[in-house]
Amino acid sequence: PGYYTLPEGKPLLLSDALALAGGVNSRAKTSSIFILRAQGGEIQRIRVSYLSFLRRGDLKGNPTILEGDVVFVPEANRIDLSTILSALTLINLVDQLGWRR
Repeated sequence: PGYYTLPEGKPLLLSDALALAGGVNSRAKTSSIFILRAQGGEIQRIRVSYLSFLRRGDLKGNPTILEGDVVFVPEANRIDLSTILSALTLINLVDQLGWRR
């Protein structure tokens, strides 16, 4: 998250903006990234399937980011493996130390 300056004389694509922000991780829902854009006094919500760009090279999934745009990458509704392993390790530790009642 943060504010990033658009490069002068060169368009900034969604892939560029995501790279500036540190990239996406396994929790990112890349099939439904949203660009919020102010136009005519209203906020336009543009849904982008960045996943289609990554998998098939579909250029519609990598649009140009304009000055003032907000890129929102939602979190996927899944638990990653590291979260599960951490929970299992904690349960195992509690069990070994006899802290269960």
